[in-house]
Formats: sequence, structure tokens, C-alpha cells
Amino acid sequence: MPNGVTRLELTQIWHAIHAEEDHWQYDVLSTISALPGLEYLVLHDALPPCMAFEDVSMTTVTLPCLRELEVSETIEDLKLFLQYVTIPAEARLAIVARVRDAMWEPDVAGVLFAILPDNFKETLPMFHPTHALRLFAGYTIDGPLALSGYWGDDAVEPDDLAEWAIVIPDCGDLLADTVSLSLMELPRLMPPASLVHLELHIAPRILLFDVDWAAVLSSFLQLRTLAIGSLWKVEAVVTALYRHAELLPELSTLMLCLEEVTADPARGPRAPPEEGVPRREIEHVVVVEADSDSEETAEPYFAGTLLGSMLKSPNYEFERSRCLACHVTIRL
Repeated sequence: MPNGVTRLELTQIWHAIHAEEDHWQYDVLSTISALPGLEYLVLHDALPPCMAFEDVSMTTVTLPCLRELEVSETIEDLKLFLQYVTIPAEARLAIVARVRDAMWEPDVAGVLFAILPDNFKETLPMFHPTHALRLFAGYTIDGPLALSGYWGDDAVEPDDLAEWAIVIPDCGDLLADTVSLSLMELPRLMPPASLVHLELHIAPRILLFDVDWAAVLSSFLQLRTLAIGSLWKVEAVVTALYRHAELLPELSTLMLCLEEVTADPARGPRAPPEEGVPRREIEHVVVVEADSDSEETAEPYFAGTLLGSMLKSPNYEFERSRCLACHVTIRL
């Protein structure tokens, strides 16, 4: 009985359909709509190209019982599919949009909104509210553009559970522009009023000279935790926080993901870079350096660095880790 089906997985279905006359007989939406009890839906290369040229009679399918949706398709096919499927806000969403197979122009269509339909706030309500977002950029080669979200068990507030992760692959010459565009799109994608935890892990080779970090962060008025990497991006963000005292007024924890901290202790603490502008005071500052073969365990001399000259904190913490994005200095 169709009503008893709770899981449907379609993989490589489209490659099994060769005849052009069969395009219109393969109707994914009709198949799904006949299964109202679906809880798990997995589609891997199962959608016809642009949904068989988008039949004008296509209607939206609602899946009220869905708990998890996993889709791996080209960007164009994925966006069209998501336009016609409505799923509950409690569902876990894992989107993998293949870049190489698609006619993708992020400078025109945007990046994150190249995958999401214009009506995503109605069909994909799990974006609202969102309490945590993690973005990883540029540490994969020829990989997919991925967007995934879930309802975490360690949320900051009981009613604020959604957490999201975005992975932007290395797309060659378009990488810097793609990341810049994604940063500007974040407030449109995730409601700024609900976001309290933001991580931006950006590979060292991505040069974001034209990014206005004050503008990128200005709408996140409730943000309490910010993690940023790598070194050049850290310096740019800390400079914005130093120069704009009103930026991120609720920020209490700042995590700096660096390759290394270098300074000359003999020269003493470094003065703030601008006369009359005091250091930005933050309750908790975590400095994360890349792992090394050295057995040196002493805390790095932070006060003598440019970053240390712009920050003031009663609680510094130093860690060592190897972030797959921030600490990778060569292409994987």
C-alpha cells in the first residue's frame, strides 16, 4: 500500500531512461505525491534534466511526515525540484548541488540562491529560525556545493534548534567572487535575528580584498559566538570589530582560527593601531593555531601581534587544531 511506504530512495534512475519519448513518462513529483506517509526521501541523480523541461502543469507536492530529505543533483535540477516540494520545518535537509555538471554562473545567479527556489521560505521552512551556521570555503577541489541542516541536541535555547552547514568547493577562478557573494547572501538566507553562532572557515588562498566585513556582519545583532579563519580574514574581521564598536553588540566569544601566532616578546605589547581608538573588549577570545610537530607547549605571545593590539579580553584561551579549511595552505 502506498500509504504505508515511509522510505523512498531513487539512485541513478535518470541514466536508465534512454529514449527521448520516455521523458514525460518519468514523473518524480507524481510518484512522491502518491506516498504521503514518506519520512525519508533520498534522490541521487534521479531527476530528469530540468525536470523534463518543466511541465507547466506541475503542482506543489506536500510531504507532511517527512523527517529527512537528501538530494544530490545538478544545481538547475535541484532548484526546480525544491520549488515544487514542501516539507516540514522539523525535517533534516541535506542538499548536494553538483557544480561541474551544471551551467552555473554564480556572478549572475548568486551562489546559495542558485540552489534554492524563489519560494524557499514557503517550501523549506526549516531555515527559520536558525541558531547556528558554519561555512567552509575552498578546501575541496571539484566538489559539490553543499547545504545541510538539522535540529541539534546542544542548541543554545530550547526553542532555537536548527543548525546549518554550507560547503563551497574550489571553483577555480570564480572562488573568491563566489565566497564574497555567499557572505553577502547570508542575511537573506538565514534570519539574522535568530542567529547566535556563526563560523566562517575560509581557506588561506582565498583573497577577499573587496569584502566589507562591517557590512557583512552588521545585521547579526544577536550573535554571541563568532569563529573566523584564516589569518588574513581574521585580521580583516578583527579590524572591523575594532573600528566599529557598535558591530556585533552581543558578541561574547571570538574564535580566531590561525596558521600560527608570531610576535617578538622582547618588543613588549603592541599599541592599538589607531590613536584614540581603544581595544575592542570581548569576554572570551579563543586562539586556535594549526597543529605542528613542535613539542613547544607555551602559549603564544599574543599581545605583541596586530590582532592582540586591537583586542582586550579577561579570558584568553589557546588551542591547537587542524581545521580542514583554515589551516590548509596548499590545495588538497
